[in-house]
Amino acid sequence: MERIGAKTKLRAFTLIELLVVIAVIAILAALILPTLAAAKSKGLQIKCLTQGKQINLALIMYADDNASRWPDTRMFQNMSAQIASFNGGPPGGDSLNDFTTSALGGFASSIMPYIAGGSSSFSQVFWCPADRKSVPTNSPVASVDWMYRWLLSTYAQTQRVETSTFARPSSQVCYHEAPVDFHFGNVPVWVFAASGITRQPRVNAAFVDGHASLWYVPKSDIPAVSYDANWFGFPHPIGDGYDSYLDPAQGWDVGR
Repeated sequence: MERIGAKTKLRAFTLIELLVVIAVIAILAALILPTLAAAKSKGLQIKCLTQGKQINLALIMYADDNASRWPDTRMFQNMSAQIASFNGGPPGGDSLNDFTTSALGGFASSIMPYIAGGSSSFSQVFWCPADRKSVPTNSPVASVDWMYRWLLSTYAQTQRVETSTFARPSSQVCYHEAPVDFHFGNVPVWVFAASGITRQPRVNAAFVDGHASLWYVPKSDIPAVSYDANWFGFPHPIGDGYDSYLDPAQGWDVGR
């Protein structure tokens, strides 16, 4: 029987035992943390894709309310000061496209009222949750992470775009993430050959028929450009071939 008042001897960890415990914890952390990071990244990608779906449905509702007519670049022709302040250039041409496709005050403002939880002037749905650099704002000249398709904006400068215009709605992208793929290494959606980047960009995209999915940005037939989200990927051009790249009645993105 242990005597009352006797000292109890406590056994402490030896240095070797402590180092072993630390090493085991480090190994477990090395195994678990990448899995957790991958799960978090996948969750952000899914959330971003859901936002693309909201944008897509809003775009379809906009067309339904406007006799099937899709957003038209020409509706912004009179916003000279706003367009010029967006990229420092004069309104019209490429400057007009820069503003309408990529600025909150462009096509985003036209479909904003149709997005649940948004208002007529602002919604965070146009910013990817994986984008750690951009801060959502209601400034009309703020760059957004989801842009209206460049070729549609270009085509609409001279042609009327309606729902019936599209040849293959389930294979034609109308809205997509930009300027980089926020989920697979921040590869630009416009890859120049001189950059040395060989990885094909992958971005969330919204299609004309209303669905949203991961989209592999098509290869470019222009020698100086490796991948280009601006134009349709199919059919491959014959001669200069730019009509098929531009015309939604001829070109498409997925499959042949």
